[in-house]
Amino acid sequence: MSAGLRLTLFDYPSAKALASEARELARSIDFNPPVVSAGIDLLLVAARTGNFEGVESLLRDTTARFETMPGWHEWLWRLRLTQARAELALATGAFDSCVAEATDAVRQSRTVRPKYHVLARVTRARGVSTPFSYVPRPYTWVECARTPQG
Repeated sequence: MSAGLRLTLFDYPSAKALASEARELARSIDFNPPVVSAGIDLLLVAARTGNFEGVESLLRDTTARFETMPGWHEWLWRLRLTQARAELALATGAFDSCVAEATDAVRQSRTVRPKYHVLARVTRARGVSTPFSYVPRPYTWVECARTPQG
């Protein structure tokens, strides 16, 4: 099960459903790798929809499980967790934290997949510019692209 495509297509309800199912199935057999991947997907869904119910405990659990598995997709999970923290900070108005986390994600993604590098740069740019034009409501990337700023 992969929620990644649904995240990319802005289908957050389906992404959340798939990630939740994958996470619970993996937890039921005590297999941490999909628990971590699905947890990160759920964190990104929360940041992008503004639904923060249970986010703090999910972030703690996902981070703790990640830290017990060095080597298992370590570079990717570290990068995606950093990106998720940046997006959560942006969504909650913690702009300094957003910029710091996104800058770390930019550094981590420099030599890997371009999509992560671009996403980190976009998040950092939004964190820098948003304090001056922040609209306190959930957003989608499509809305950001369509909404004129200024």
